[in-house]
Amino acid sequence: DWSSDVCSSDLLLAVLLSLLSITAWLVVKNLRERNALLAARDEFIAIQQTAFDNASDAYVLFTPAGHLQSINLAAEKMFGRERAELAGLDLSVLVDIGTENTAILERLDASPDSFVAGFVREISGICPDGRRFPAEISIRDIAPSKGELLGALVRDISERKRIERLENVFVPTVNPVLRMPLTSYAES
Repeated sequence: DWSSDVCSSDLLLAVLLSLLSITAWLVVKNLRERNALLAARDEFIAIQQTAFDNASDAYVLFTPAGHLQSINLAAEKMFGRERAELAGLDLSVLVDIGTENTAILERLDASPDSFVAGFVREISGICPDGRRFPAEISIRDIAPSKGELLGALVRDISERKRIERLENVFVPTVNPVLRMPLTSYAES
């Protein structure tokens, strides 16, 4: 009787140790998988941040109310401001969209669907010294945020506007001359 009790307690102990070993192995395995997933996530975030910061165009992230969340390095250069000083400020410190306490949609006179498809408009960019420059802003809803975050690609279009002004002066002046027959030059 005593030997059967010892055998059954030994067996029970063996089963418990086996279960404990399996549980410990599963915990370690899950921790390793979790750490691998976290490392992969961190690497993906680092890659996204690098791409965001190294984009050649200015990129601005903000809420539908217009509160700035982040800007990339190109935006820092374009607007002459550092991202740390802009966090939480209104988008109107960077672009001329009015400073009313209304949503960006209303300030831009846009429909709610505008930002899903992409919204493009010419506006004025604003430097810290108050200097303004012609800019084009393209705003889109950041898909995973479901309307909680908007992204704007901002381009300085000063050069394009300069060329348009030159064309507006040059083409009307030169066009009549080009239409004159060559014989009229030969006669004079």
